[in-house]
Amino acid sequence: MLPFPGGLEAQANGALVLAVLAAIIYLYARPLPVTWKRSAIKTVPLAALAWLSFMEGGPWLLTAALAMSALGDLALAQEDDDRLFLAGLGAFLAAHIAYVVLFATGSGGLAILVAEPWRLAAALSVCAFGIVMLARLWPVLRGAMRPAVLAYMLAIVAMGVAAFTTQSLAVMAGALLFIASDATLAAEHFLLRPEAPQRAITGPAIWVIYIAAQIAILLGVLA
Repeated sequence: MLPFPGGLEAQANGALVLAVLAAIIYLYARPLPVTWKRSAIKTVPLAALAWLSFMEGGPWLLTAALAMSALGDLALAQEDDDRLFLAGLGAFLAAHIAYVVLFATGSGGLAILVAEPWRLAAALSVCAFGIVMLARLWPVLRGAMRPAVLAYMLAIVAMGVAAFTTQSLAVMAGALLFIASDATLAAEHFLLRPEAPQRAITGPAIWVIYIAAQIAILLGVLA
């Protein structure tokens, strides 16, 4: 069942279906050599979701976060290039900041975390996970990677905490999935050897979890 009225003919449903189909195509294209055509395919899902948000009159911060994520996908598609990795990190940093502001706007604020203990427990768990992950990564980071990863970690933890001040379970679930995807990507990029057998699982898992996260956030905010 499609989430927007009008069936498959509706532009919003068409954009969502396009995003999912493009994500599936890229999942199978991942093992292919890195080319700009392959990279372009990777940008389609989030570009389609950004267009969906724009068409449906979603908050501009949502549209901006999705568009910046598409740019981040384009940069990260060029694997084994530290400069483009940092560029992709910067694009996703901007996306997370946009999500933080979006979730915090009109939410119950930090007071709701104190008022509802389950939210506080979830927020503290997100903070603890961020600290543990940063401690694990810090020894292997070099040069510009240290401040970049630190800034990114702070942003994604803030995004996770802000999600738990909203009333949307879809937004909360999407935020947690996004954190899981980013943590797996960081482990793959910085901690796993190039020949590590775990890469056969981490690569597809990062993509699937990431797409699910972005769709959950989109639908949660638009709802």
